Amino acid sequence: MDDPLSSASQHTEVFNDTLGHSVDINAREFDHQWKLYGARFEYAWRYFNFHATQRTTMFNFFIVFSGFLINACFSLLQNNHHILLLLASTLGTAITLFFVFLERRNEELVHVAEEILRALEKEVLFKDLESTIKWPKQRTWLGKMIEPDTEKIPLGIFIRQDYDETQNRKSKYFHGTWLPRIQLTIACMYLLLAFYSLYVVKDSYVLPNIYSFWHFVSRLFPG
Repeated sequence: MDDPLSSASQHTEVFNDTLGHSVDINAREFDHQWKLYGARFEYAWRYFNFHATQRTTMFNFFIVFSGFLINACFSLLQNNHHILLLLASTLGTAITLFFVFLERRNEELVHVAEEILRALEKEVLFKDLESTIKWPKQRTWLGKMIEPDTEKIPLGIFIRQDYDETQNRKSKYFHGTWLPRIQLTIACMYLLLAFYSLYVVKDSYVLPNIYSFWHFVSRLFPG
């Protein structure tokens, strides 16, 4: 006849072994998932950081380049070198459009990484994280700080951006909006110089000084 205490002890040992095995499996699974999320975050962050940095670096290079070229164009304009001005302004227009397309491509690649980081925020990093803070802390077009209210809102980076959009508090100052506008404004300046120099060369009419350009612009946009 089996000893009841011995049988109970054996069952307890089996239960403990099973529980320990289950806990070990769960710990390994958790460790695996955490390493996987960490690898995903690191990969997405490096991709995001590379293209975001490239985006701002290329824009800064464009501004410096445009400063030199615009200065050269107005120097040619002042000295009545209209053929060289036509070539320089045409080159400036083409290079500006190249930078616009490059900026748009970098923006697309940044958004690809943003979607991964946004998902990781929602699923792991800032899941169900909320706090009562002063919100929205944004400025008007005239620079006045909007009086913030104290509200309980979800915290995060991309989560916060999404929340602001749902509450009609989307920022007015997006890189994707303002960088291309600056570039296209400079491209329009090059085009004006190109059309002016083409007008002068075509008619073989050499105007006396730089003010003739502004006269030309006033004729294009009267009133």
